[in-house]
Amino acid sequence: MLICYPTGPDYTVVPEFVDTPKLAKVYNEAEEYGKRIKCSTVAALNKYIKDGNSRGIIQISEARHEKEIAKIADEISNSQHKIRLVLIAGPSSSGKTTFSQRLAVQMRLNGLEPMPISLDNYFKEEKTRLVYPMAVMILSVWKHWIWTSLMIICKE
Repeated sequence: MLICYPTGPDYTVVPEFVDTPKLAKVYNEAEEYGKRIKCSTVAALNKYIKDGNSRGIIQISEARHEKEIAKIADEISNSQHKIRLVLIAGPSSSGKTTFSQRLAVQMRLNGLEPMPISLDNYFKEEKTRLVYPMAVMILSVWKHWIWTSLMIICKE
């Protein structure tokens, strides 16, 4: 059963349903994971924490995350398209740099030579900001990483 409700400025109109299978897959996987570790509700998580078992949940979650990163590295390594560029996007402080470093380790395990490039150190003061550098990673056919800095000139 699916329940839809009005949103937006006109609360008399129910918007058309938009299927999001990838998001549904993530929700289903998270629900199955919660059941598997016997921590599928906030109340169960609170009990783990109260009982002093939060370290175990963190370790299991970290192991699961590492396993997913290894799967991504395998997909990159085994791709018929010879992936040469991996872009990671997300909001500030969401773990992009940490993720890229962990992915690089898994890629090295698969025989690739990645060069993660962090953009965290490219901030300038607002008054002097005229040029915003962005780094791009390119993996050549010979599996050597070359990085190129792109300059986007912003007019103020």
